[in-house]
Amino acid sequence: MDDITLVGDICTVEADVNTINNHDADTGLKVNISKCEIIAEYTAAIPDSSLLSEFVKVTKDIIRTTGYYEHACPCYPWAPSRAKM
Repeated sequence: MDDITLVGDICTVEADVNTINNHDADTGLKVNISKCEIIAEYTAAIPDSSLLSEFVKVTKDIIRTTGYYEHACPCYPWAPSRAKM
């Protein structure tokens, strides 16, 4: 497994990341924090004590103004759509 996407509120996503980390010996999965990104409307809501605070923060404004994620999760109404070929 190379990439995964977790969707939910901050507490749920943090619990999911912790579960992956806590079972790395059983599953062989290891979270590479330096490659992790969190896409959130308000990244300020992430406490400094949270593992998620170490993730690269991508806001909806970055996505909107730069087209940073053409493949952004469709569950966000502000995510750009993929261009039709």
